[in-house]
Amino acid sequence: MNLDLFTTKYLELLNGPLAGLNLTRILEKDEVYQKQVLDSIIPFRDCLSLCSVLTTKKCIVDIGFGGGFPLFPLAIEFPSLQIIGVESIGK
Repeated sequence: MNLDLFTTKYLELLNGPLAGLNLTRILEKDEVYQKQVLDSIIPFRDCLSLCSVLTTKKCIVDIGFGGGFPLFPLAIEFPSLQIIGVESIGK
């Protein structure tokens, strides 16, 4: 899945079945893409040392991932990584 398709599908969920969970106030496609999706992966694209730390790990755990950022974009950008999200309040 590419990041644009992810953004579209994510918004469909936010505005549909997940509408009552208050996961984010950002509900416009361009804003979600810029402020959440790209903000999640740009540090890893732009900083080689940060990217090398991430890609040398077998598993990444995101505790308290809420609406899924940076968890989902990182999983798309780095499909070889196992990425696990833990959210204690059940979002």
